[in-house]
Amino acid sequence: MSQRLTVSVGSAFAGEIAFDVLAPAALSPASRLLFCLPGGGVNRGYFAMPGFDFAAAMVAAGHVVVLVDPPGVGQSTRPDDGYALSAAVMAAALHAVLERVRGDFPGLAVVGLGHSAGAMLAVVQHDLFADFGALVLLCFGTNGLPQYFKPGIAERAADTAALQAGLAAIAADQFGAPYLPPLPDPRQTPAADAMRRVHDHVVTVIAMQAMAPGNVAAEMARVTVPVFMAAGDRDMTGPPHLLPAAASACADLALHVVKASGHHVFVSPGAPRLYQRLADWLATHAENDE
Repeated sequence: MSQRLTVSVGSAFAGEIAFDVLAPAALSPASRLLFCLPGGGVNRGYFAMPGFDFAAAMVAAGHVVVLVDPPGVGQSTRPDDGYALSAAVMAAALHAVLERVRGDFPGLAVVGLGHSAGAMLAVVQHDLFADFGALVLLCFGTNGLPQYFKPGIAERAADTAALQAGLAAIAADQFGAPYLPPLPDPRQTPAADAMRRVHDHVVTVIAMQAMAPGNVAAEMARVTVPVFMAAGDRDMTGPPHLLPAAASACADLALHVVKASGHHVFVSPGAPRLYQRLADWLATHAENDE
């Protein structure tokens, strides 16, 4: 069932955040609360696509799964000034949702889980609020995607401090608008059909930060909770084995490479193996409160 929470983050965002809470019939000592954030260009349905249902696999493994549309995405409020939706503003709104949900599951360990730009948001949320006992980062790295920049953008995005100070202006020059409409995959395949159902607007200021080299390198370097990383062997983030280096303070990190997969690991042939590997990892990480 879709739920909504009215959230206010200063003058940058005032509106509703839409989310779903999916829970197993009974919880166990191994149950976790997975707080799931979609990447750019998709909504929260990405985690529950018919035929490629990650959420169902996690609920079957005994976990509570929370699917959230960040501000500007899906059924959440899309403010006129999308450029005000910085990662910090997003994180504050998402933190409010988590505070609401975790009250229904007292003592349950919370795992921040994100795909692509959603993983970046999970890292920022944890850095600001220490919300998570563990992080699951899918198809995300701090090297960015500078190969997709327009001429002149790479130089402006190279300095992290300058990028943050001028993020809205740089995003406007790169994308031309605060939101980009969905661009569905035209291929006629089961995976493309499932993805078309969840394609959504891109919040360009978040996309700009996610694409910039060093996007959340400082925040990643401060992560000390257990981390599970996964990426396709053909992911646009680059060689998966290079991703863990960003979590330099993390003493408990696992990396899973999804074979024969690009950026969307849920629709790859290796998805079931990824789900089992993650379920096994969750059983021994992010311990529940006494």
